[in-house]
Amino acid sequence: METKNPLDHLTQEQDQLVRLLASRYLRQENRFYHIDQPNQALSRRDVEQTFMRAVGQELPAMALTPETLKTVFKVAIQLQHTSQEHTVPVWSGQLRSYPGQEGRLIWNANGTATINTWRMPAYRQRGVNQARYGRFGPLFKTLFPNPAERRRVLDWVAWTLQNESDRPAWSLLLYSKAKGTGKSTFCDVLKQLHGVENSTTQNNVDSLVTRFNTQVLVSRLVVCEELSLRSESRQSNALKTYITDTDVLSERKGREAERLPMVSCFVFTTNHLPTWLESGERRYYIVETDHDGHASGPRAAAFAEVVAGVYEALANPDEVAALYNALMQRRISDDFNPKSLNTE
Repeated sequence: METKNPLDHLTQEQDQLVRLLASRYLRQENRFYHIDQPNQALSRRDVEQTFMRAVGQELPAMALTPETLKTVFKVAIQLQHTSQEHTVPVWSGQLRSYPGQEGRLIWNANGTATINTWRMPAYRQRGVNQARYGRFGPLFKTLFPNPAERRRVLDWVAWTLQNESDRPAWSLLLYSKAKGTGKSTFCDVLKQLHGVENSTTQNNVDSLVTRFNTQVLVSRLVVCEELSLRSESRQSNALKTYITDTDVLSERKGREAERLPMVSCFVFTTNHLPTWLESGERRYYIVETDHDGHASGPRAAAFAEVVAGVYEALANPDEVAALYNALMQRRISDDFNPKSLNTE
């Protein structure tokens, strides 16, 4: 006797809701997890309540009758069928970042699914065609007045955007004696370009190399401010591994340590001369960012206007998209090597 396919009798609205539910939640050992909050276990009742609220916000015109909801939860959670798009998958327990890949769930050969923590930045979906540096240009010229250094920094930024499935084997280290030179503002620009949801900022190296740092290391962009290290210290050696190795051992609370593919690009800032760097160190491209527009400098007011313009531009997704387009169209210099830094 031919078995009936439980999906054949779904209405268009029910099918849409089942797909939405199956794309937002996972299950493991009779508990459920939202893809955006994988550390918080949910009950079946929790799933129903949170899903109903989400539908009410995202699809306010959708009629959520008791019969519709009963069918949706039955198909997505209870019934057995082979459609991945219509079932809440079993979670592998893994968090992975696949920059450039829009799907939030990555299916494994064993039938489980892994959470893709990378999300497409909203500004890229606005259909902006203009390509220009706009109000970001004056910041780059002030922060990096040396044309060769500015070219190298912008090549690095452009390469990380043009090659989101790869990462450079060296990082940027922005140094200035004075405070208020715009280092953090530059990092804020990078975070918007890569997506704030794909970026993380650590205030010191200790929080970066802590034991439970998986959430940090699945970020595409990692900014570490006030970097201060001792040569050959545990933190220094850990950073070397993070910057250059293809995978590292990482641990999340309540779970065993596992090998984690590295996708992160690193930017460091400091107001302390990096005397801890070893001779011939090729993991950090050091750029001195001192200029007379710093917080107490003679051109402080003029630079403050530049910074204000940058933050106004960051608040406009179309201006961020135009900068992104300019960097995506940027021709990388022939002598730029993302895997090996020429320290000459």
